[in-house]
Amino acid sequence: MQKLKKIIIVITTLIAISGVLSAKSLAATCDLTTSPPTDSSGNPVACSCPANYAHPLDSSGQKEINVCDPIKQAVDCSSGAVDKSDPTKCQPLGNECNTGQSPTADQINQCLQHDKFITDLNDAVNFLSALVGIVVVIIIVIGGIQYSLAGDNANAQGEARKRITNAIIALLAFIFMYGFLQWLIPGGF
Repeated sequence: MQKLKKIIIVITTLIAISGVLSAKSLAATCDLTTSPPTDSSGNPVACSCPANYAHPLDSSGQKEINVCDPIKQAVDCSSGAVDKSDPTKCQPLGNECNTGQSPTADQINQCLQHDKFITDLNDAVNFLSALVGIVVVIIIVIGGIQYSLAGDNANAQGEARKRITNAIIALLAFIFMYGFLQWLIPGGF
C-alpha cells in the first residue's frame, strides 16, 4: 500500500511538472528551436497557436509566424479596446479618433462626444454649475430676508447688501469661469 501511494505521488508530480513546462513553452513561442519551421522547399511555415493565443504583427505589419502571444481582452487594455489589426496588442489611448487624415470640425465633435473622459468631465462641471447656482440663489434669498428684517439698523442693512453683492459677484465670476471651462474642455455645452 505504501509503495502504491509513493508511485501515485511520483506520477502526479511528473504530470504537474510536464504541464507547467508545456504551458511555459506555449506562452513564449510555438517553436522552441532556434530557426522557424520550414516546409520541404525551405519556406517558413506558420506554426499553429493554441487557444487564446495568436501570432503578433512585427513592425512591418507581417505576422511573426513562429511566435504565439496571448490574445488581449478589452479589460487588459488601459484604452479599453484591443487593436483591430493585431489581437495581441492594445489600441492606444485616443486612437479611435485618429484616422491619419485631417478631420473636419464635425468629426472632431462627434469623436469628443463619445470620449468617456470628456463626457465625465463635462458632467462634473455641469453638476457643480447647478450646485453653485443653487447656493448663490440661497445666499441672495438669505440676504434679502436679512435686509428686510434689518429695519432701521444701518449696520444690518450694510451686511445684507454686502452679502447680496458678494453673491452676485460670485455668480458673475463663476459664469466667466464656466465659459472658460467650456472653451478649454473640448465638446463642452
